Amino acid sequence: MKYIKVQWIHNFEDEPDWWYHEIGEDGFETRKLMIYKNGTVEIVSKNMQTGDIELSDQEFLSVEEINQNPEFVGGEISAEEFQSIWNNYVQLS
Repeated sequence: MKYIKVQWIHNFEDEPDWWYHEIGEDGFETRKLMIYKNGTVEIVSKNMQTGDIELSDQEFLSVEEINQNPEFVGGEISAEEFQSIWNNYVQLS
């Protein structure tokens, strides 16, 4: 598994600022969180979904590919950091 955190730098009130992705060995998302400026969080996995968020049917981009777009800043995070964020927001949903 890989864990990726991505910030989208924008001024849209109705779009997420942060994405957290769990990526399986096959390169596809297995879990994802999207966090909005107003504190709204959407969560998706194979077993649960809140809001309109879905797991992508496309192979996930590399961090290098993500960072080629100046509107996005991405990086790998630890499994522990992802799980901590996941657990925190799953409890709230």
